[in-house]
Amino acid sequence: TKVQSKCFLDMEGENDRDRVLSSFARVGDGAAGPTDVEVQINRLVEKFLPEVDLLFESIGYAIVRCGTDLGHKAPIYATIAGLLTVSESRGSELLANYIVQAIRNYVTQVLREGNAARVRQGLRLMAGLVTARVVAPQSLASWTEDLLRASEAERGESARPSFHARRAFLLDAVITSLPWIAQATQPHLQERWDKIFNSAMTIVDSYVDQPGTPWESFAPGDSSIAVMVVVQAKEAVEEMHERQSWTCGAIIQPHLPFVERLQNGRQLETMELVIPPHSKTSRYSPPRFRLLGLQVESSNGMEQNGIEGDGSTSSKKEKSKCDRFVLHELVSDILENFSSHHMLAAEKLLSLPTPFKPDEEIVEEIISKMVAFPYPTSVEAYYAVVAMDLCRVAGSTVAMVLLTAMDAVFAKASALDPEAFDRMTNWFSHHLSNFSFRFNWHDWKVYALPEAPLFQSLFCRDTLGGCSRLWFVENVKRQVNIPELESLFPPLGETLPWPDDKNLIDQILPMITGRGHLSPPEVDRRLKELLGSRGISENLLFLMRAILHASRKTFSHFDVISSRYMSLIRDYIEQEGEESARAVVEEVWRFGRLVPEWIDYLISRLCSQGLLQCSLAISVVLKNPYPDSSLLDVFISSSVWSHLRLLFGHAWTRVQVAKREVSAIAREASRATEAEMDRERERLENARKEVLNSTTSLEELILLCMRGMLELHRNVRRMDHLGPDEERAKTIVKWRILGFMDEIGRKGTELWKVEQAEPVIESEEPSAARERLFRAARLCNCDVISLDPALD
Repeated sequence: TKVQSKCFLDMEGENDRDRVLSSFARVGDGAAGPTDVEVQINRLVEKFLPEVDLLFESIGYAIVRCGTDLGHKAPIYATIAGLLTVSESRGSELLANYIVQAIRNYVTQVLREGNAARVRQGLRLMAGLVTARVVAPQSLASWTEDLLRASEAERGESARPSFHARRAFLLDAVITSLPWIAQATQPHLQERWDKIFNSAMTIVDSYVDQPGTPWESFAPGDSSIAVMVVVQAKEAVEEMHERQSWTCGAIIQPHLPFVERLQNGRQLETMELVIPPHSKTSRYSPPRFRLLGLQVESSNGMEQNGIEGDGSTSSKKEKSKCDRFVLHELVSDILENFSSHHMLAAEKLLSLPTPFKPDEEIVEEIISKMVAFPYPTSVEAYYAVVAMDLCRVAGSTVAMVLLTAMDAVFAKASALDPEAFDRMTNWFSHHLSNFSFRFNWHDWKVYALPEAPLFQSLFCRDTLGGCSRLWFVENVKRQVNIPELESLFPPLGETLPWPDDKNLIDQILPMITGRGHLSPPEVDRRLKELLGSRGISENLLFLMRAILHASRKTFSHFDVISSRYMSLIRDYIEQEGEESARAVVEEVWRFGRLVPEWIDYLISRLCSQGLLQCSLAISVVLKNPYPDSSLLDVFISSSVWSHLRLLFGHAWTRVQVAKREVSAIAREASRATEAEMDRERERLENARKEVLNSTTSLEELILLCMRGMLELHRNVRRMDHLGPDEERAKTIVKWRILGFMDEIGRKGTELWKVEQAEPVIESEEPSAARERLFRAARLCNCDVISLDPALD
């Protein structure tokens, strides 16, 4: 579970545990330098040292809880633990044993949960406890060796490249903790550390050096902009090894002023780490990638941030690879642990206890998390709001660093995965709209020219399209006020997508709106009188058109009117069958194409009301017989792919909700009395049926999408005799099709089987589509694949 930001602020006086936890959570906050940190540590130790005998459990709990939930301050809590356990008193002995057992239990539990982020935080606190001489270095070395052996044991013997979720999870947990482990253990266990280092480097090399492995689908871009986090960690540790310097400047060392007091620490041996075996219910964190190289080299340096790694005053110097990696990880911890409080997250980022100014790493990590696959750990809006908070702080340089990063992303737009591309343009649109569209728009005039770079021009077009959906085209044009950018704005849609039926719709509107609106039976009767013998299907179409037209200016109108006549719409659909439902989807789609700011909302509402089947809606989009003249115009738009993504997300969410419901009912059934058992058994059986039904629907949806993508790719590939603009559009559409096939694979993990892929593909299909198809199939059919996007 993630820390709830306010929990440490509202606990004082409730009980001893909460009082201790609240005091510990604040230590190190607002420190002006290493001396200030030393003073705060001394003050806290003096306060609780007399109470150790009575409160050792509460103090131990606070140290482990804060040291993991507030991982950026883990060295501080480890130092406090060392100072409180160094004495010979009975309470200090009990506290030391409690901490050692608690951290082992914690790491075992998060290993069972498959949460790599929490495992990393546990190992980093363990490294701090070794440095503070609470735990023996041999214990941390043994844990590291156990995790490395476990990750190698999951490698398997298959000659076919495959993605193994458990192996990726274990490697992420242990390899990304090596800088902390090296700093804590290498000075004491040089030969043993050398063996650990060599083993770790070999395992990482064997893991990443497999061309065509399905985990490439999780990369938000190609190797010029995106790097796997375990590779970044490997390079950081290799740099430490080459320099034979095992101290990383970005890892604070608050224990240095207390070295003499900690000299006689207990250095307890911990029990062997228990790594839970895999089970059918196991869920693992997906592999992590980062977008790097978003800053110019001249901005890479040490600033006077008040806290030096070794407690000394150092002049400005470049960050090493290890420093940058550690800063990225600390920023990641803060973003994840404070996801319930964006303002507190921004505050912690700006006061990160490190000798470096981490603005570049903050920006790179925020952007990387926004484009994390298959889904961001927190909602995209959270990272967007944190970025806005950081830009609004007086004196902050984050805004300029963010601008530099966006320039780098813009320059490498062609290297991005289509979904990452869309997330970036969507976020940038929201960011600009929150700052009154203040931007160097004149720089974009060159990208409105016909010969402009393809993907940069698309980035400008999609960003302005996103701004227009938020503020409407006319308003954004007035704000930008550059006529040369006119061609980059989306065209103005018609006021009504059914101009020939305007008179009929105008007659229906008074029946369903205003104070004089009629009841559903009365509307049914009036529609039959108005439309005569056209039939129920026409009644349904004109009713939907009138509802859409009446609610085109505000979402609330659609909610009110559609809810009022939902029973009538359902009756029409039940009488006419699937064809009438398809007709409704086509009307919504036609309306949404002309009013794109509406379509996502309409899809969400109709899906939640059960009127819209995801598979039917997707088939309408993909199997519509578009003429060649409009095919490229439809599928070059990012909004179309956003709608497909939304529909797929609804089907995926249905599966997750059904699984959670089964777990909840199973827990209730385990506590049921004998009289309640029959009822609980029936509820559990119904919940399991819903899991089966939703999973089957999602499997069918995945297959439908793959077939649709292949057919669409085939149709686009066969288009010839095109003009320059059409050729550019063809390139973008093919890029989007292949990207969506990768997206289906990484989001359909654990569902789609490779056997289903065989009949779909045809011998004439080009190698690019074939590669994406089988990569997605391997991803969904690998050895022990169980990804949970809700975890890091």
